[in-house]
Amino acid sequence: LSCLHCHEDQRYAFFELNNAQTTFRFMKKHFRKYTPYSAYQVIRYGTSPVPGKRAYMPNYTLEKMSHQQVEDLRAYIQQEAKR
Repeated sequence: LSCLHCHEDQRYAFFELNNAQTTFRFMKKHFRKYTPYSAYQVIRYGTSPVPGKRAYMPNYTLEKMSHQQVEDLRAYIQQEAKR
């Protein structure tokens, strides 16, 4: 729900997330890879704004999101991708 606050319906973010199985499959596919779509990468390091735009993804430090919480998110995404 925290992710959807900004990403659902492109409310504040350019990368749209929703509860569709295609979204969960995409996230599962990229979760551990070192790509701009990797949740591990984006959660810990954030993203820069797109040129000419103000929106960006802030990083989530360990104080905001523990390693266990990231792993719980990964497990949730994997579970939902199987449905």
